[in-house]
Amino acid sequence: MDVYQFTNEASDYSFTITIDGVDFRLRNRWNERSQAWYMDLLTAEDVSIAIGQKVSLNGTLFERIASADKYEGILFVLSTGENSELSFDNLPTSAELIYMTVAEAAAALASSATIKTFVMT
Repeated sequence: MDVYQFTNEASDYSFTITIDGVDFRLRNRWNERSQAWYMDLLTAEDVSIAIGQKVSLNGTLFERIASADKYEGILFVLSTGENSELSFDNLPTSAELIYMTVAEAAAALASSATIKTFVMT
């Protein structure tokens, strides 16, 4: 399992993560009109895999995207604070980006613990 921290130093920023030995670029953008963050998934060479996924607390990202370039596990946003919704200001203190392999996700689902409890241990 990998944990990545969000930032809100800019309303449009990119960062690279390595999943299962493969580099991916994530672009996170704040949309003023909808008051929400949206994320794009790209290859390391900036080829788009998925564009405009809304970032929601305790929600998955890019789950329904079928692409040979996409990772096989689960990427999701885990709530770390008491906020029920994300805002521009509270993103770094309210959420973490979590990647779990298929095996880790299966183990979490097979246990009686919730995903949040599983991740926190």
